[in-house]
Amino acid sequence: MASSKIKRTGRYEIPSREKEEGKFWEAETSGKFVTIRFGKIGTSGHRASREFSNEDEAERFMAGRLLDHIEKGYRPVQ
Repeated sequence: MASSKIKRTGRYEIPSREKEEGKFWEAETSGKFVTIRFGKIGTSGHRASREFSNEDEAERFMAGRLLDHIEKGYRPVQ
């Protein structure tokens, strides 16, 4: 049985704009599961999980979602 490592994207934020509060997004994989946490900065946000058929599929999904968010203007924070 293969050992599943937890892989995290880290936290990404998009700054606030006029009439819109800033948002955050972060994700992690654990085996074939992906958990995403997102919401308005200053809140605990929402959490959603999804199961895939294997670890590679889960990692590809997370990487694709990360690229989508970077294209939307989200940037990594320390």
